[in-house]
Amino acid sequence: MNSMKIVIPLAVVAVIGIVFLLFSSAFLSEDSSIHTFPNGAKHEGEWKDGMANGYGIATLPDGSKYEGEFKDNEFHGIGTLTFPDGTKYEGEWKAGLPWTGTITNADGSKTEWRYGQEI
Repeated sequence: MNSMKIVIPLAVVAVIGIVFLLFSSAFLSEDSSIHTFPNGAKHEGEWKDGMANGYGIATLPDGSKYEGEFKDNEFHGIGTLTFPDGTKYEGEWKAGLPWTGTITNADGSKTEWRYGQEI
């Protein structure tokens, strides 16, 4: 398996999480279920205490899309992150990081993850 296909998406996940957190706190309101950020990111879903909590859909500036559960503005719980090239991670997230699931690369190859590690 080409580990480069795995490393790049995970690095992007970390960057996406940081970008999402940087813009979320300052621009959220409790009275709207759709939030658009200055960097072009958009989130539609549940909010609690000024943060994404519960189910939501986030569209990120690079065109990636996350659909699933959030906790304190991070991907947390069950969700799917799809990148513009078609690479997709489906499974469990913990504190914004892929935890237990499957990465399906654009070429169709798959890699399993358990407890935050490639297996």
